[in-house]
Amino acid sequence: MNSTTKPSGPISGPLGLQMQWLAQSTLSALSRYRPELETLFVLVLYSPFLFQTFSYSSAKRTRARGYPYVPMVLHIFVGPLYVLRYHARYAALRVWPKPDSTDLVLFSLFNVSSFLLELHRSRSPYSTAVIRTGFQGAVLMHAVVFAASWFGGKDAGLFRASVKFLNWFGWFRLVEKSLPIFEPRLGQMKNASTRFELTMVLSASLAAWEAGVPAGVPVVVGIHAAFLFGERALAKMLLR
Repeated sequence: MNSTTKPSGPISGPLGLQMQWLAQSTLSALSRYRPELETLFVLVLYSPFLFQTFSYSSAKRTRARGYPYVPMVLHIFVGPLYVLRYHARYAALRVWPKPDSTDLVLFSLFNVSSFLLELHRSRSPYSTAVIRTGFQGAVLMHAVVFAASWFGGKDAGLFRASVKFLNWFGWFRLVEKSLPIFEPRLGQMKNASTRFELTMVLSASLAAWEAGVPAGVPVVVGIHAAFLFGERALAKMLLR
């Protein structure tokens, strides 16, 4: 009994041509409108917490939570401006922008405000060693990446990484909301600090990967571990 077997492989004929045309058109559109799509992605990522963040522009609310007012105001207004200015320039130029003097000023204000807020946060009784070193490492890494872009011939790729790393603010909240979905027991943890620590490490690694920081995940883990061991070593020396 003879049987005829059709060879397996890519879809051929009119349907195959249509699918190929659709795929090429989609990729072309994604490439053509990439700056606008990235801007939309950032707006969607940031939008769930912007109202709460900007509520700290109230001196009464900020001081009631124990934060210094001026660094907080700089932090919450300069950060979004730094990010949105980058994406606006990217959309206008259609190529990755290089850092200019305005970017240097915005970055400096944001990084200094981050450092001052972290100094204040580190005195809180709820700030564990993992939380302290995680934020300290992030501030340092952000500074190093921007400095490398500025002093490395105003490198567009590293500058882009320094901007996109600020998406960590969005990734943190997304990971925080998602963890109990993947592991319900995490949502039932009574120790909020432990859940915060896990969220911070995972979201920082995700943000570094998404930003394109060179060797981002190993750098995040390495800096975090170095700061953690360094703090413990210093504490032992002071207790002697």
